[in-house]
Amino acid sequence: MKKLLIFATFIGFSLFWIGCEKTEESGAESSEEVSAEAETEENADAENPNATDNMPVSQVEFDEENHNFGKITEGTVAEHVFKFKNTGSNPLVVKNVKPSCGCTASEWTKEPVAPGGDGFIKIGFDSNGKVGNQNKSVTVELNISERVKTLTFQGEVVGK
Repeated sequence: MKKLLIFATFIGFSLFWIGCEKTEESGAESSEEVSAEAETEENADAENPNATDNMPVSQVEFDEENHNFGKITEGTVAEHVFKFKNTGSNPLVVKNVKPSCGCTASEWTKEPVAPGGDGFIKIGFDSNGKVGNQNKSVTVELNISERVKTLTFQGEVVGK
């Protein structure tokens, strides 16, 4: 009986040892696969016109960076279009537009803007339930040296 127990323990350790070696080998293969996948993703980002991390920087000039929508009646949606020009020598890409709160909606030029070309960022402010002075901002991610530009808009919402 003792011999059987020793033999079973020996077999158990042997199987465990073999299993560990296979796991390490497959782990090495997985690391190589992960490395290859990461390389593929990096190449894909370089080909993606909206991936600004590896893109040459450009320059942007907005017609205005602050807009005052004045007085509006509560419930009105105040809209404004911020226009910009690519003043750099490389294509300008608007990667993302992040409003400061959920009360703003945005549309923007999605395609790269050629040097000398124009683009836009459209902002909508729903004044429903927002009586009083309002100051809002929108952060714009671009392939410029500062990486972000902040646009602001304000006004007064008058109750119905």
